[in-house]
Amino acid sequence: MSDAKKQATIVEIARMANTSTATVSRVLSGTNYPVSPRLRTAVEKAAAEMNYVPNAIGQTLKFGKSNDIGVIIPNFTNPFYMQLISGIETICRQREYNPIFCSSNNSEAQEAANIELLRRKCVDGLIISSISQNPQNITESLKLHKNIVLFDQETTFDNCDYVSFDFEQGGILITNYLLEMGHRHIAFLTAPLEKRASRKSLYLGFQQAMANFAEATKEVLVSCDVQIDDYKIWEYENGRELARCFAKLSPRPTAIFVYNDATAISVMSQLNVLGIKVPEDVSVVGFDNILMSEYSNPPLTTVLQPAFETGAMATKIILDKIEGKNKANCQIKLRPELIVRDSVRDIR
Repeated sequence: MSDAKKQATIVEIARMANTSTATVSRVLSGTNYPVSPRLRTAVEKAAAEMNYVPNAIGQTLKFGKSNDIGVIIPNFTNPFYMQLISGIETICRQREYNPIFCSSNNSEAQEAANIELLRRKCVDGLIISSISQNPQNITESLKLHKNIVLFDQETTFDNCDYVSFDFEQGGILITNYLLEMGHRHIAFLTAPLEKRASRKSLYLGFQQAMANFAEATKEVLVSCDVQIDDYKIWEYENGRELARCFAKLSPRPTAIFVYNDATAISVMSQLNVLGIKVPEDVSVVGFDNILMSEYSNPPLTTVLQPAFETGAMATKIILDKIEGKNKANCQIKLRPELIVRDSVRDIR
């Protein structure tokens, strides 16, 4: 290895600054140990000239803190999670922590592997949107990571911090809107309900609103899980297949409730290909209010699930826990808000 590529050591820095290795360690670790301004400047100058990079593992072992936060989300392709990541990253940067992002790719095995990976990296805390339907997996996560925040999911765990969302109420809210607009025959389009608790809660809200309506209603459940090698486009391909399945229904519902916006936008695109116009022939609503839902054609009526704010809240909770600012469990359940745009036709 050439000298240009060799990693500088504190011994070499101490020699250049004409001081002890203990003094160099104290200066570079940022402790409050008293060092004269002249000597501190000499050490910092020597470290800069030698391109010294602190050993992260060594610092973690020494101080018991890595300033790294592990984050596990279901996938990187849904824009909802990109907005959520932005919220996490913003707060981490403000408070000088380093987020490490992992995707489970909707695989429980991959999720478990990510949890173990982040444990071995000695992250200070874990923020996770778990896809697991097995409570034991979350229990194991709580054992492995003393600081953990669950988010973007409904949870029955009382002994952990979480930022969740009232999916059932969101399903009721947007279904009631379709009913108010005159729709009585409505299809619910989704990925498999059994793979995500939030989908089941959303569907439960849809069913409850339909059942509680004063007039007779008819509901249809359409579920697809396309098998493709490229997971990056799975959500969009699944939306296209859901639209094809819907087009075969007879009689055809007058409205469609899609379980998330990314899939809803794909559904609308494929319906147009099939010659079914939105909202002239069928109304469509989504769920999440991702950024592109405002710019889809037509702009999508949806329910606001505040992704950026969810990520920011979860991060503040876990950083406060790490820094000892809040020892009590912090449990937040966000309320839905209807966002009305142009994808629903009034058929009253």
